[in-house]
Amino acid sequence: MPRLKNKTFGTFNDGLLDICEVDDRKIVKTICHDIRFGDRVVGIERFWKVKVNSSVVDKTVAIPWGVEVNTLNMVIIKDKQYKVLQVQKKFDATPPESFLTLEENKALFADLREVDNEKNKN
Repeated sequence: MPRLKNKTFGTFNDGLLDICEVDDRKIVKTICHDIRFGDRVVGIERFWKVKVNSSVVDKTVAIPWGVEVNTLNMVIIKDKQYKVLQVQKKFDATPPESFLTLEENKALFADLREVDNEKNKN
């Protein structure tokens, strides 16, 4: 197990997010609901590396380690949709966490999850 470099305890108290599955520009299913996250600073190196690939980093958040997320998922924070550009596991943090590098989705995907919820109520 890696040694802890920083003895500061990380927090996830900046809000809640949903991790969703997408298919053909549609949000079809919520994988994880109300996951606590902490905002992190978008570093200069990270910003420019992504910029070279014609993407933009709008937000970097940390979530508790163990939550399954990949670059094919969509993250929703306060009704804003974000594409996951990168998932980085941080085992040397206390507690272990995953950094998500996010780009805001300018062309909103259709959210079919609400349709499924209404069907289940009837």
